[in-house]
Amino acid sequence: MIELMLVLALLAIVMTIITPQLSDTIRRAKEASTKGNLGILRSSMRLYYVNNEMLHPETLNAIIPDYLDILPTMRIGAYNHKDKTDVQYDLIENNIIEFNDDSSGWVYGGNGGGGDDGLVIVACSHTDTKKASVSAW
Repeated sequence: MIELMLVLALLAIVMTIITPQLSDTIRRAKEASTKGNLGILRSSMRLYYVNNEMLHPETLNAIIPDYLDILPTMRIGAYNHKDKTDVQYDLIENNIIEFNDDSSGWVYGGNGGGGDDGLVIVACSHTDTKKASVSAW
């Protein structure tokens, strides 16, 4: 009986050590997934831009299905952000980003003739696991 209790105590100690590391690993994996999806989205936007007389699409849905099958998912992995493919439009003006941080998803600058044309960012003002702003990815 004492041996069983010792084994359970050791398991409890190991789980206490592993659990925080596991949740941090999951968060880093979701961040990496979002960075990859952001890269795919930006590459698709560049292809659209080159193939359409140097014009950015009015909406991100314009690149579907010719450049992407579906919009990629934004996954932050923290701050109660849900995995989303939602897009917020016209919230970037002169590189000043204004968005509803509670909704998350993507932010797209559109094709309004400003310096923000074609800019896609993640709608999150929090920091990632490396203490960098998520919207600056």
